[in-house]
Amino acid sequence: MKKNEPCINTTAKLWISHILVYYFVFVSLSNLVMKGSFFHKESLKMLFASPLIGLMGFLDHFPGFFIFPIIFMLVFYYRYFEQKIYKSYLVSLLISYFLLYIYLFSIGGLKSDFMDVNVFLFIIPSLAVTLSVNWFLFGRHENQKKN
Repeated sequence: MKKNEPCINTTAKLWISHILVYYFVFVSLSNLVMKGSFFHKESLKMLFASPLIGLMGFLDHFPGFFIFPIIFMLVFYYRYFEQKIYKSYLVSLLISYFLLYIYLFSIGGLKSDFMDVNVFLFIIPSLAVTLSVNWFLFGRHENQKKN
């Protein structure tokens, strides 16, 4: 194995962190905006179940959506970004979310009962927090390897 090449363990840690942070922030924001607080009994249950709810596709309106960014990330990692895991992760998220929302818009899937509020009110802040956390955990490590 090459020195720069992350093991499967690094990729798994990156995506576990993404799933936990993204869906937790997403549900926290939606509880705060939709219900005014996230200290209700139902809100707390949903908050703690948020990764499972997200993995089932309830929050992305597409079951197993996280599989596409992982595949894109691995393709970018091995083909285009000279084995830089965080850049591959970032580009894969941008492309996959862009394609997801083009698809959902084309089939009218953005008009759901769950979110009558603009979806970008929750998605952009959730992605920003998730990218920041993962950059702190993984992107800084990648930059330190260069030196």
